[in-house]
Amino acid sequence: MLKRSLAAAVPCLVLLSGCGVAETQFRPGVAVEVGDRTITTDRVDELTAGFCAAVEEQISSGGQSYPLRLFKRGIVGQLAVQSAVEQLADDYDVSPGTDYQSQLAQIETEAEGLSEEGRDEYVEVQATLPYVTDVLTQIGGILLADEGEEDPTVDFQQARGLDALAEWVDREGVTFDPRYGTELVDGQPQPVDTDLTFAVSDVAKGGVSDEEPDPAYVATLPTSATCG
Repeated sequence: MLKRSLAAAVPCLVLLSGCGVAETQFRPGVAVEVGDRTITTDRVDELTAGFCAAVEEQISSGGQSYPLRLFKRGIVGQLAVQSAVEQLADDYDVSPGTDYQSQLAQIETEAEGLSEEGRDEYVEVQATLPYVTDVLTQIGGILLADEGEEDPTVDFQQARGLDALAEWVDREGVTFDPRYGTELVDGQPQPVDTDLTFAVSDVAKGGVSDEEPDPAYVATLPTSATCG
């Protein structure tokens, strides 16, 4: 049994980083295939633009700027996990409960302090983790009860739910367009290097680091490719 914290399973969006913009062809217009469902590149772009618009003032006030591709990577990973969990929830006839509704209300309250443009997208993106947490906890509880576990802790339920998600992904399949440099490992989004080119200069290497991107690299990008 894998004991994992669900809060750590889907990393904070703004902190996601990494590298890779591959030129490998994928189904046109499709960002990721999740089982028998698809998430379009247009949807990822729409949510990315809106999310950035909502938080850009806060990011800029901190003297920071991020490549938009990092936001896209985080968002496409979170959307893929949510889609997989939605399909898994159908199998167990589970829907989000009061914990999710409470956290969603908190996110909506937080959004009121952000730029009006992009609030809806901000809420949708930030609500993915509470949704995944709530539903997988319920599914984990169902499975543990079936397995004879009595009064399992919430952490144990979450870990069992994550196991069920990983099994679903292995069975049904999740395939990302390589341009996003993302894959699911044990049901969790992880950065992966799918780039077909190599960084040569120090500035370029700063843009493909697994740490926070080098400001010198970000400064070389057009404003249309950054947030902040």
